Amino acid sequence: TRDLVLQHVPYNFGHTVEKIAAVGGGLHNMQKYVTLQGLESLEGVPKEVMWGTVNMLKRPNAEIWGHLNPDLSVRSNVTGCPMFFTPGKYWPEDLAQRYFGDRTIFGMLRDPYERLVAMFRGNLGDYGGAYPQFF
Repeated sequence: TRDLVLQHVPYNFGHTVEKIAAVGGGLHNMQKYVTLQGLESLEGVPKEVMWGTVNMLKRPNAEIWGHLNPDLSVRSNVTGCPMFFTPGKYWPEDLAQRYFGDRTIFGMLRDPYERLVAMFRGNLGDYGGAYPQFF
């Protein structure tokens, strides 16, 4: 059974876990991931269309967690952030039930100093770039 669900904690490798769960690892899956990642920035696109893209690109038996889940791209009225960056206790009850259900919620915490560096670097324009010249 599928009894785990990721609660994303910013700057704690959540995007990496979401990528592996959705499309798998390796360079051959990077374009799928980049396409899925771009869905979160599309406003006005019906959720059904977004889910159609996700379902077409995901690997068999994938988990669609965090920022790759179109249902979580809506903004929280409490935090002003997308739901995938909002603590679950602030989510609308129906969304929380659909995403979390009765599953075991997990997250990850990284070394606080590494996280601080990642937060700083996250504000730099080149941080997290694809760097295709190195593929």
